[in-house]
Amino acid sequence: MAPGTRIFIAAIPVATLVGLLSVCIAIFGPDSILGPSQVALLAAYGVCVALSMLVNRTPWKTFESAIAGNFGEVASAVIGWKIIRNK
Repeated sequence: MAPGTRIFIAAIPVATLVGLLSVCIAIFGPDSILGPSQVALLAAYGVCVALSMLVNRTPWKTFESAIAGNFGEVASAVIGWKIIRNK
């Protein structure tokens, strides 16, 4: 794969995120931080996963295990924060 092609493929999720965030801010204004921006992040992540699966032939199991590991780390931090906050 040519170096220019890799840069183009890497720019697709970034452009997706910037475009979706621009639309969110244009539609929802200051309230876009409450939910639409998270949807834009998830959509950009989906584009990243799709590109990786199609271009690099990365199996879904790789993403699934990474998501499960990250969720476990975040969940323990949130639970700890809740315990400290409620004291």
